[in-house]
Amino acid sequence: MGVDLSKSHHAMDTHQHEAAYSGFIKLLTVSSILTILILVGMAIFLT
Repeated sequence: MGVDLSKSHHAMDTHQHEAAYSGFIKLLTVSSILTILILVGMAIFLT
């Protein structure tokens, strides 16, 4: 999965943009997994 930066502005730092986007996707993935684990744990231990 990626972002097409071929038509971006010449002054845009595409490497920094790609690094920030990659970090955001990793953060989103980790937070989603943690949320699912918390909900599963609540379903098991609180019922």
